Amino acid sequence: MKFIPPQLFLTYIAVCETGSFTRAAERIHNSQSAISQQINRLESILGSTLLIRTPQKVTLTEQGEFVLRYAHKIIDLNTSMVDNFHEKSEQSIIKIGVPDDLSVDVTKAIVQFQYNYNILIEFTSGLSNSLYQAYQAGQYDLILVKQPILGNAYAYRREPLLWLDSAAHPTFNNKMVPLVLFPTGALYREHILNSMDQLGYCSKINYCSSNLSAIITASSIGFGITLLPETCKTAEHSIINELQTYAPPNDFYLALYVNNTHDMIVTKIADEIINTFNLKHHKTY
Repeated sequence: MKFIPPQLFLTYIAVCETGSFTRAAERIHNSQSAISQQINRLESILGSTLLIRTPQKVTLTEQGEFVLRYAHKIIDLNTSMVDNFHEKSEQSIIKIGVPDDLSVDVTKAIVQFQYNYNILIEFTSGLSNSLYQAYQAGQYDLILVKQPILGNAYAYRREPLLWLDSAAHPTFNNKMVPLVLFPTGALYREHILNSMDQLGYCSKINYCSSNLSAIITASSIGFGITLLPETCKTAEHSIINELQTYAPPNDFYLALYVNNTHDMIVTKIADEIINTFNLKHHKTY
């Protein structure tokens, strides 16, 4: 397989575009003899005459026009590779973790940063407990999680919890109380199940989803009762006062953690999340 050094293509393009060995030498800052040697080498490798030399000008043969088209493509591809390589090398990677039910809102909040900064965002959604453990192990730059106890968060919002039922189609007084729950391991789930057992209610899981919007809708239209942050209550919900009294849930926190507060882009993303979710900075920061 024959290999043609890119420099020969650069020289060939210069000769073709200037129509002169002399002017090509001036353009690429080389001697005329060196230019001539490189063109001869290119023709030798290809085994064909590419240029017709006359005292007045240099013209291309049919084979020469064919090679010129490819020479431009090869040089352009080489330039693109180098530019993209350096751009990728300089690209910052920012790792963000959020609960499944908040992933859409966070994604919308941070989309602007792809236009303003050369960053790659690695976005993970999952359970708050798992995300927090991974954050402590240094696997994330930022996480937004729900917690029963507020740790050393960068910013937070208190989340009072409400027992909710459908206002139009209440289910709490059913002989078998239907429940609308997040998946196993998610917040609120254990409190709901334990409360039903401790208060002596017969219950069954009637609807399960990791999507907050789905949980809100299902509980509001009569799939069953649930436990959600106060901010999730809609006009279609009614508060179950009996459970608020006899199975009062502890308030939760929506907490933002930031691993590197000295990184300008990370802190800007954190500020955007703070504004989106109406968080306030923790006093320890």
